[in-house]
Amino acid sequence: MASKFFNDDEYERLPQQLADAVQGLSRQQLQRRPAPGKWSILEIVSHIEDHVIAQAFRIRKMVSEEAAQLPSVDQDAWVTHLNANERDPEEMLQTIRAVNRSNATLLSRLGPDDWETTALNPKGETVRLTSVVQGFVAHILHHVDQIQQLAKSSEVR
Repeated sequence: MASKFFNDDEYERLPQQLADAVQGLSRQQLQRRPAPGKWSILEIVSHIEDHVIAQAFRIRKMVSEEAAQLPSVDQDAWVTHLNANERDPEEMLQTIRAVNRSNATLLSRLGPDDWETTALNPKGETVRLTSVVQGFVAHILHHVDQIQQLAKSSEVR
């Protein structure tokens, strides 16, 4: 059900949309980098997993701490050093599903004042919880679209 502050149905569908985007792809399709310095589909999925985990921390920090400062992450270092292109996509999807479900449950329990909570993002800008959550959804949907495009382009090779 959609609340005034975020579309919880849309939020909860994110892991399934991601799973649908990678379903049926071969290991070669999952690991193929479209160009030097560009991420493979597996690396994008790993980035999403990292982002979901970071988002969980940021949400909790925002609703629990006054004048919270949200940490940044070095996404390229995480993808590289966590050997993203060698990982099992189903294991990553399981983590994404579980953490996203936990976040959705937490968000559904927040009151109106919680949604107005602000924090400083890594750029030093003040952000509201509503915009952090909306930005997260947009970010994940962007990557789902990116995966779908990469999957299409790898079919013709």
